[in-house]
Amino acid sequence: MQPNGSSLASFYLGQPSGGNVDWINSIMEGYPVYAGYAQDNWRVTSKMSLNLGIRYDVQRGLRERHNHLNRGLCLTCVNPITNNATYQTNVASSSNQAAWSAAGINTSSLSQVLGGVQFAGDPGQSRDAYDTDWSNVGPRFGFAYQIDSKTVIRGGYGVMYSYGLEGGSSVGETQSTSYTASTDGGNTPTNNFKSGSPFASGLLSPTGNSLGLTTDLGNGGVQVDFPGRKIPIEQIMSLGFQRAFPGSLVLDVRFAGNYTKRLRTFLWIDGTATLAQQNQAIANPSFYDQQVPNPYYGVAGMSGPGQCGTGTTVKAVSLMEPLSQYCSPGGVGLVGEYNAPIGGNFYNGLEVKLDKRVSGGAGKGLSFQLAYTYSKTSNEDGYRNGWPYQDPSQIHQLADNDRTHVLTLTPVYDLPFGKGRTFLTNSGRLVNSLVGNWTASAVFSAESGTPVQLNTGWLYTCNHSYKPAGGSTLGHWFSTAGNDPTQCWTGLSPYELQPINSTTAQVRNPTMPNLDASIQKSTAITGRLNFDLRLDAFNATNSVLFGGPDTNPGDGPAVYNQGSGWSGFGTVGASQKNFPRILQVSGKISF
Repeated sequence: MQPNGSSLASFYLGQPSGGNVDWINSIMEGYPVYAGYAQDNWRVTSKMSLNLGIRYDVQRGLRERHNHLNRGLCLTCVNPITNNATYQTNVASSSNQAAWSAAGINTSSLSQVLGGVQFAGDPGQSRDAYDTDWSNVGPRFGFAYQIDSKTVIRGGYGVMYSYGLEGGSSVGETQSTSYTASTDGGNTPTNNFKSGSPFASGLLSPTGNSLGLTTDLGNGGVQVDFPGRKIPIEQIMSLGFQRAFPGSLVLDVRFAGNYTKRLRTFLWIDGTATLAQQNQAIANPSFYDQQVPNPYYGVAGMSGPGQCGTGTTVKAVSLMEPLSQYCSPGGVGLVGEYNAPIGGNFYNGLEVKLDKRVSGGAGKGLSFQLAYTYSKTSNEDGYRNGWPYQDPSQIHQLADNDRTHVLTLTPVYDLPFGKGRTFLTNSGRLVNSLVGNWTASAVFSAESGTPVQLNTGWLYTCNHSYKPAGGSTLGHWFSTAGNDPTQCWTGLSPYELQPINSTTAQVRNPTMPNLDASIQKSTAITGRLNFDLRLDAFNATNSVLFGGPDTNPGDGPAVYNQGSGWSGFGTVGASQKNFPRILQVSGKISF
C-alpha cells in the first residue's frame, strides 16, 4: 500500500505492501565411506619393476536423520489426484475433450495421472536418498623399465572413483507464508504489521512427506535428485620416458589421459515431444502455446494462491508431455532430475618437462623448469535441446577451461657475486653484505585462450569460420560479414532447436603472457640473527588482459567510443581482467 505514493514511507507507517517468511526444516545428513586397498611392488628384473594394486570403494547413500530427503519421482505410480472428483469431472467434460483433441492432445493420457515425489523412509523405500553402488572396484598398475643408465620408460593405468557430492533434494521441507497487506484489493490495510503481529494466524509449516505423491503438485514444476545416483568413475593413464642429459638436464615426455564418466548432469524428464511435434511448433508456435482447458482447475490441493488449479486454462504443450500435474496457471511445469549420471569429462595431453638442476654445489649456477602441454579437454554436458523435445544424443564439446597450449618457465639464478661465488669471493663483510647472496627468480607463463562461449539463442547463417579472415581484433573478434551482425546471425524463433554448441575452437578468448619476477638476499647480522630482503614484481611487464568478446548479436554493430573503447557485438571491451603491475618490497628478521 502506498497511500502517500512512497512505499518506504508506507513501511515506516507500519503498512508494508507485502512480504513473506520462509519455514525451512533443518537438514541433518551424512553418509559413511568404506574402502579397502591391496598393493604390491614387484621387481621383475634388474631393469623392470611393476606396481600392482586394487581398491574397493563403497559410499552409502545419503541419509537424513528425520527422513527429510526425496528419493526422486515414481514415474509409474498412480497419483491419488487421479481419483479426485473434480479432476474426473473436468476430464470427462465433452467440451474439454473436444478442445484437447482439436489441439492434438491424446485425451486418453489424462484418464490417469502418473508420477509423484517419493521420500526416503516411506513404506517400501530405503532411508537413504540414493541407492548404494556396490560395484566400485578400481584396479591399477604401473611399470618402469630402465633402457640404460640414463633412460627410463614409465607408464600406468588406474580406475578410480570420486566422492558423490550431492546433498540430496528436499522438496516438501520448505514453506513460505505471505504477509496479507489487505483483504479488499488494497483499499484498506490490515494493520497486522503495525500491531506487532504481522502473521497473526500463524505460519504455514512445511508439509514434509505427509502429502506423499501429491507433494508439490500445481506449483509450476519440480526438480529432484533421483536414487539411481552413480559415483563418478575416472580412468587415468600415462605413458612416457625420462632421459638424463649432460649439464644436469632431465627431460620428461609423456602422454596423459583422464576420462571421467557418470558425472551429474541436469535432465528434463518431461522433454518427450517428438521431432514431428517440435517441427509443427516451430512452424506454428501456437501449436504448443494455445490455451486449452485445465483438467486440474478447482482440484483441491492444487488450487491455492498461485497454483495451477486457479487457472481455467494451461498451455497445450503441458498436456502433451507427461507429469502435467506440475503445471502452472495458464502455463507449463518443468520436471527435472538434478543428478542424472550421464555427464563426462575427457582430457588428452602431451606433457613435456625439462628440469635443470644446480651443479657445482649450493649457491652456484642456474636451475629452471620448463614445462609445455599440448592438450584437449572436452565435456559431455547433457543435451543441447532438452525440452519440450530432447535430442537423440548428448553434447560432446570443448570444455570451458580448454587451453590447447600451456608454456611455463620457472628459473632460479644465484648471482655470482660475494663469498663462495665466482666473483668478489674474497670481498670484505661490508661489500659482501651489499652484493653477496642475491638470488633472482621468475615465473613466466603463456597459454592459449579458452573457447569463446557462443550465444545459443541465435543461428549462424554464414558459411565461413567464426574468426575474421584477417584475424581477431578488439573491434572485430567475430566474423560478422562487415559490421552488421544480422548478415550472419538470426535470432531463433520460438521452439526452434538450438543448432550450435555453446563453445567453439574457432575463436578463443583473449590471452596474454605473464611474468612475475623477484630478487632476494639473505644477510647474516650476527651468528644467529639474519635479515632477508625480497623485491617482487607481479605482472612485471604491466601487460593488459582483456575479457571475452560480446557474444550477443542483438547488441548491434561495433562502435568505438573515445575513452571507453569498443562496444557492440563481436567486440572486446576495455575492461582489464588481470592486475596491473604490482611492486612489493618485504623484509624479515629471523633468529
